[in-house]
Order: sequence, then C-alpha cells, then structure tokens
Amino acid sequence: MNKTSGKESPGKRQEQILKTVRDFCRERELFGGCRAVAAGVSGGADSVCLLFILRRLFAQMPPEVRPSLTAVHVHHQIRGAQADADAEFTRDLCARLDVPFVMKRVDAPGEAKRAKISLEEAARNLRYAALREAVPGALIAVAHTATDQAETVLFRLARGTGLTGLAGMSPKAGDIVRPLLCLTRQDTEAFLMAEGQPYVTDSTNFGRDNARAILRADVMPGLSEINAQAVRHIAQAAGQLAEAGELIREQSGALLARAQAADPRAQAAGGNAGVTLDIRTLEEAPPLLARQALLAALVKVSGHERDIGAAHIQAVMGLLANRTGSEVILPYGVRVKNSYGKLYIEVPGGPEEAGQEENREMPVNLEGALAGLDESGPVRLRFGRWEVQAGFAAKFDRDRDNEFTKFFDYDKMQDGLVLRNPRKGDFLRTGEASGAPLSKVLKDRKVPKEVRSGLLLLAAGSRVYWAVGVRRSQDALIDENTTKLLRLDVRELPHG
Repeated sequence: MNKTSGKESPGKRQEQILKTVRDFCRERELFGGCRAVAAGVSGGADSVCLLFILRRLFAQMPPEVRPSLTAVHVHHQIRGAQADADAEFTRDLCARLDVPFVMKRVDAPGEAKRAKISLEEAARNLRYAALREAVPGALIAVAHTATDQAETVLFRLARGTGLTGLAGMSPKAGDIVRPLLCLTRQDTEAFLMAEGQPYVTDSTNFGRDNARAILRADVMPGLSEINAQAVRHIAQAAGQLAEAGELIREQSGALLARAQAADPRAQAAGGNAGVTLDIRTLEEAPPLLARQALLAALVKVSGHERDIGAAHIQAVMGLLANRTGSEVILPYGVRVKNSYGKLYIEVPGGPEEAGQEENREMPVNLEGALAGLDESGPVRLRFGRWEVQAGFAAKFDRDRDNEFTKFFDYDKMQDGLVLRNPRKGDFLRTGEASGAPLSKVLKDRKVPKEVRSGLLLLAAGSRVYWAVGVRRSQDALIDENTTKLLRLDVRELPHG
C-alpha cells in the first residue's frame, strides 16, 4: 500500500486499505472462479483484518460469482488457557459477523515429539492440513502481510537461497492465497482501530526462541530505524524479483525459438525428434537467458520437467566453446553434441532411454516439490503404489532410520532430485570410493527380476541415493557438518 501524506482520518485510511486489497486481488486474480474460501483466523490482528476485508469484498460481488466464506480456527494445544481464550474470541467474533465458523483441534506438541521436528514446524504442518480438511476443495486464505514477506526474504537470504527464494511468498500458490501481501502489519492494526475491533495477541510472538522470532524482535526494528519504509521496500523487491523471473522465462523462450532449427538427422531417423540449436545465437545471448533456453530445450527432449540441474546446464554451456565432436551425456539418456556450429540435443535410443517405458511411472520432481516448504510444511507425493512424505528435519533420529525412512544431507545431493523407477545406467555408491551398477546391487540383494523395474528410487541423474526397501547409497551421509537434513518417509498404499 502506498504511504499517504499528511493527516488522514481513520475511516478514510480504512477505505484506502480496502481498495488496496481489492485492487491487489483483482490484479493477481486470487479468487477468479472460486466457489468457497476457508480463511485461517487465529484471532490476531492480521487474521481478523483478513476476515473483515474478505467479508466486505465478497459482499460487493454479484451473487452468482460470490464465494462462500468460512472462518477456520486451528487450536494447536500449545498455550493452554490463552489458546482456549483465543478460540472463544474468534468463535464469538464470527457469530457477531454471521460468518460460518469451524474450529479444528490439533496436537502440535504430540506431533513434534512423534515426528522429531520442532514445535513450530509441527504446528505449521498440522495447521495447513486442518485448513484443507475443514472446507474440502476450498481456497485457503491466509493472513501473511508485507511484514511477513520481508521477514521471509531476510530469513531465506540469511539461510542461503537463489532468485526464486528471494521472490518470497507468492500471492497464490496452489490452493493457498495471500490477499494481504499488499499491506503491512501497521496497516492491519490501523484498519481494526478504525473498525473499533479488538484482537488477541499471541505471547509467543515476543520470544526469541527461533530464527524468525529473532528476526522479528531484533532485525526488523533495526531496519525500520534505518528507514521507516524498510518493510515495504523489501516486500516490493521480492515482488519485482518474481516479475523478473517471469520476464526471464519469456525472453529465454524467445531466444530458444530463434536458436532452434530443423533437425534433418531426426527426420532421417524416422521421427525420433530432438532439438537443434544454433551455437552462435546462444553465444551472443546473455548467459542467463542462454542457460534458461538450454534448460527448456533439455526438458522438451527428455520429457521431464525441472529434472535437469544447474551442473548439467553448465556442462552444456561449456560445449558452446568446445570443438566439433564434443558431447555430454545427461540424465534420461539425453546426449548433447557440438557439431559444426550446431548443438544437437537428442535421445539416441528413443523414449526408452529417457525413462519413459510404458510400464513405468513418470518421474516425480522432488526438488521442485520441496521448494515451498517454509510456508506449507512437508509435502506428500504419490508415485505409483507408493506415498512419500518429504521434508526438512530439525535433527537426525537414528532410531527412526529404517528401510522405509531415510535421512540425507541435502546440500551434498546433486541438482535434479527425483523419485522414479530404475533405468539403464543407474549406479549406487556402495563404498567409500566405489560405485556399482544398480542392476548388480539388486542382483546381489536377490531382488526378483520381475519386481526390479517397479522399485522406487531417490535419484539425481544416474546417481541413485536410495533404492527404497533395498539399500541406500553412501552418498549424502549425515555428519557433524550437516546443516540441511532431508527426511523421506515411504509407505506402500493399499491395493485397489
């Protein structure tokens, strides 16, 4: 929201805030085609403001396109009587506003103990699950503000992230919408003051027992002393980075179209089409766009989205300046070759070498699925007859490490991490410096031939980190230097 100059009446500022959110929702198309919204309402200033604003905005919509609004309060069983009071406050508020109310009670302390994760992580995981369960099929509206956005960006920056991470939280991600990202915490409090509406305050917000709490208590006030508009500026920068990402994708797509040419070799081979690119066109382009164009080409040929890592792209970039005849072999049997000013990208053996046999599942992009876990907790993925829960753990639990639960040092793993079935060329490191073909490992472990093709693997390229139920690799082991711990829990789904 733009800062207003001079003195402004509370009512006028409230109307300006409402207009800011209305315009933000329209520009981002947050509620287009939506029939039901479940708003997470804790009773705090941000979520109460969200409830008031959504109720007012929805009332202004024509009945035929107006979504239903349900307030959902999640009781985490953390703060005892204070949490009970918050629930009653929210229930009474919704009754007064004539908004349907649902309370979901979850055991965050119990989940943290059971899953060996932090209380904050357990509460977040259970909260999102409860919101989805309360109103099945509804959009989930949460009250993240520009202040939360700034905290998220700084947290990721301190932890280590790239352009995607610095873009912060998206206004719309799957079934989650964030209508208040255009407001600061000061705005939400001002809105409620103008409304004459009290709210509850969570005493844990004033602690310093985790990284985000330290940011909130120490870093954010210091930045505001440097510049009163620091929060807005950080949030605006995150939005600009998100827009830059979209622009990069558009421009790299145009570059790919210019560099691409007909591939006579593919036509002569009977339609086993690859992609042929003009090397000079790629060399003359900005490296960032060239890398993105190559990624798009590799995805097109391999048939697998986002399963090609940065190391693979850099290897292909290296071919541009190499002599004719240079080539690299990438995951899924993709071959990239420099030949007389052209870059040929193809799968010589056809779809089977790309891991696309008809009797096998398409790989699941685990790396991409892990990208937004700061906001939505562990992710559950379906792969054939398997269900996989993947997330980042606070610590290594040796007692829970078994044939269907494994822990990995995420920073030691290659880019392009996927869940898939075995394919030709797979290898698994079995010793300190040795690796063995996966086929030999499976044979040594006496895995029946008829079940080998249906095994579930955690892999990047041809490197197998875990053949579920059989053996894990000696790669990505946990040690005293591990800072990012990936945990996978796998279970076989019932037949039928």
